[in-house]
Amino acid sequence: MGTLTDEEKRILAELQQKQAEREAIPPEERIPITHPDKYAFPIGIPDNVVLCPYCLGAIEEKVRRCPHCGRDISHEAPVEMTLAEYQAAERIPCPFCGKDRLKLAKVCPSCGKDVRS
Repeated sequence: MGTLTDEEKRILAELQQKQAEREAIPPEERIPITHPDKYAFPIGIPDNVVLCPYCLGAIEEKVRRCPHCGRDISHEAPVEMTLAEYQAAERIPCPFCGKDRLKLAKVCPSCGKDVRS
């Protein structure tokens, strides 16, 4: 393994910082997740969840492109729901990749394919 570039070092430092921030959250404040593949948001999220208008994957409010489905969302209003609503929302498998997705999603957050039929 060769030496890391400055960009790789920066990314590694950023990842280590985020990991340290996650580990600093007291266990009693963490959200218990029994099926991590069903929830696309980090531990310690606030009460409301901001979602991509296409795949309904959890996103940061100011992103221009969804990190899950890759769609440009700069001209679309994000969807908001409470964490409880998000966790209780019905999920079904994607007909293309088989991964779970919210039933109301227009696009699969895993493979990015249009699932409306």
